[in-house]
Formats: sequence, C-alpha cells, structure tokens
Amino acid sequence: MRRLLLRSWLWKPRIDDEVDGELAFHLEMRTREYLAQGLTPEAARRAALARFGSVTRTTVQCRDLALRRDRTMDRRQYLSELRQDATFAARQLLKNPGFAVVTTLTLALGIGGTAAIFSVVNAVVLKPLPVREPQQLVRV
Repeated sequence: MRRLLLRSWLWKPRIDDEVDGELAFHLEMRTREYLAQGLTPEAARRAALARFGSVTRTTVQCRDLALRRDRTMDRRQYLSELRQDATFAARQLLKNPGFAVVTTLTLALGIGGTAAIFSVVNAVVLKPLPVREPQQLVRV
C-alpha cells in the first residue's frame, strides 16, 4: 500500500499539465465539430475559442479545483491508511495479550524514567541558581 502511495506521489502528473491538456482537448473537439459543419480551420478555431470563453479564467478555476481535489484525495487516503493500521494493531494486540501487556509496561517505565531524569537534570543543571551573581560562586 505504501509503495502505491509513493509511486502515485512520484509519478502523479502535474496539475498544470493535466489542466492544460484537458482544456486543449476540449478546444480541439469543439474545433473539429465546427470543421465538420464546414468552417475553415481558422474560423473554426476562433469560433471554438469564442464559445469556450476566457481560457485564462477557466484555467485558473480548473487549477483551483484540481488542487482541492488532490488535497481531499490525499487526506482521504491518509485517513484510510491510518484506520487500516489501527485495525491491524488492535487485532495483533488482541491476538497476543501477553505481548501487549509487556509492551505497555515497558513503554510506561521508559517514559516515566525519562520524565523523572529530565526533571532532576532540569532542576539541578539547566535552571540558574537563585542568587544575584551566580558566575561568582566557587566550589571549595
């Protein structure tokens, strides 16, 4: 699954190329339609552009829509993979309850020990001493 995500991320067509290609396709189809009606190629192209409207405005709107679509799809894919991972983890923990207990205790002890050591180091080493000029203190 992750390989598929990486592949789609690396080889996904750029939004600009995708939008430009799609708009060029629609203009070409409209031009062919006018050519079939008997217009000259230049007149058919002008008529297609006139009927299409502002190409720049349409391009900007399509790019915005494509960006929103990609963000929505990426979010859905992320949430779907997160749900699958959580389901797999819960299934594995229910299948091996002894391992789950040992793992939980190990994490609790590790996090608790780290927090305790940091509290001591913070109080003793990192915070300055509550005196006026601590740089003048000397150890005898």
